[in-house]
Amino acid sequence: MIQPGGRSGGEADPESLLAFGREVLDPVLEAAGFRFLAGDAGRGSGGHYTRADYTRGSRRLELHYRRSLGLVRYHVGHVSLAHREYVDAVAGSRAPREYPGFSDDPRDGFRHLRADLERYGSAFLEGSDEDFRRLVESSAMSRRGGISRLNHIEQSNPDTAERSEES
Repeated sequence: MIQPGGRSGGEADPESLLAFGREVLDPVLEAAGFRFLAGDAGRGSGGHYTRADYTRGSRRLELHYRRSLGLVRYHVGHVSLAHREYVDAVAGSRAPREYPGFSDDPRDGFRHLRADLERYGSAFLEGSDEDFRRLVESSAMSRRGGISRLNHIEQSNPDTAERSEES
């Protein structure tokens, strides 16, 4: 079966589906001051793909699409969280979430992401950079066994390294 905007062989057209995704996500993200930036598109070993970002200042929501919405990553400056890590940090690992959702309709990934942004997105859409950094630190500690992962983040962040040298 060929999906909307499909290519021969039943493969969905990533550019068309990303355009649909914009219709779903733009109202939430543009209301928060983000603007859409199309990324690269092409064909790789896994098929056709495209990527895009929503940006506002030092914030960036990264989206990758190949057959369905794949990578969703939240960036603030030099730190970032994947969607699952972000929701875990904001609401806990048992919090109900829509994305990724596992649907046969490739458009549902965008609908599911919008639902999660509406429910859990305020820390990214409205919060301070420092608040987001604390989420990243909290996520790192819970995922990697605490302080050893946190030390790695501190050392890889140029802003933190400068503050440490000044102390």
